[in-house]
Amino acid sequence: MSDFTDTDRCTPKMLAAYLRKTQWCFGMAALVLSAGCDGGSKTADDGYQSARQVCGGLSDASARTLETIAGTDEFSSMPERGDFALPATTSEELGGSAVSKQHELCSIKPENVRNKQHIGIYFKVVRTLPAAPDKRLRGNYYFKVGLRAEASDLGAKLYFECARENSENAKPPIIETDFRYSPASRGKVSYEGNMQLLNEASYRLAQQLSCLQSSGLTRQLSLE
Repeated sequence: MSDFTDTDRCTPKMLAAYLRKTQWCFGMAALVLSAGCDGGSKTADDGYQSARQVCGGLSDASARTLETIAGTDEFSSMPERGDFALPATTSEELGGSAVSKQHELCSIKPENVRNKQHIGIYFKVVRTLPAAPDKRLRGNYYFKVGLRAEASDLGAKLYFECARENSENAKPPIIETDFRYSPASRGKVSYEGNMQLLNEASYRLAQQLSCLQSSGLTRQLSLE
């Protein structure tokens, strides 16, 4: 509503004051609208990670798989960078002098999404390779990776031999790695995508345990 009426005499001084007032109002309105639009969003500056950054780093292909699973491109993870934080009992478990337990290599938390999934990568030392599953059963897809590898629409599992450098073990232990998430993927994810992500983590773990040569793993997933 105008500050002037038909009976007002609009002097230059009054007009200048009116213009200053309306400019101030428009400026405040723009500021409020801007704050309302941006106030609920978080960016990498707020501490979230991209899919490429979680668990010390993923390839572009595995990052796309993770984004499809979670339905977001913002995450938190532990560890955030560098090597996996292995338990203090790892050497004893590899040598057979301690009871083997399943350990979490990396915990991944989707951000800015409802009904968040729990996504994790795990490993366990086993003395012998478990019995092979019945490949006639539907739901799993098998890969020629390590000693054995299989993927489903809920994750992947991989086994590789871990003969460590300068180890005196007559029979090298076997490492079981597991990538899983619950509930199911929000988008259409491929068995190959799940296997590629786990293969990357397993390759890094074999490097960290100094048994990459015996593991038979390669940085990139081979489908031959």
